Amino acid sequence: MKISKFQSGGSVVEAIQWAPTDDPERDDVTTWLTQSNVPYYVDVDEEGYLLTLRDSPEDLCVRTGGWVVRNGQGEFYPLTHPPSGGACQEVPSSPPGADASGAYGTISTHLVP
Repeated sequence: MKISKFQSGGSVVEAIQWAPTDDPERDDVTTWLTQSNVPYYVDVDEEGYLLTLRDSPEDLCVRTGGWVVRNGQGEFYPLTHPPSGGACQEVPSSPPGADASGAYGTISTHLVP
């Protein structure tokens, strides 16, 4: 599951684009929502799949290609585009200088004369 992180000022949000497969109940976004205990349902209409989040006083809808975002307070909401532009930028998955695992290397216990 590829969840991107974006930062604007001091707050970081997580976001993932909804690209349902043949089984939209088992894709990355619906898996993320299920793991986060967010109620949702998937529907199909003449425009394609529609994901409805039931995590607020009103239903929030995401069309195929839209983005689902979780803010720092754990609230989910939809966007039609990735959370970028202006002062918002994507946070790298690993700190600069780190390898893909996020580690900076190993410490050798071998002493060099």
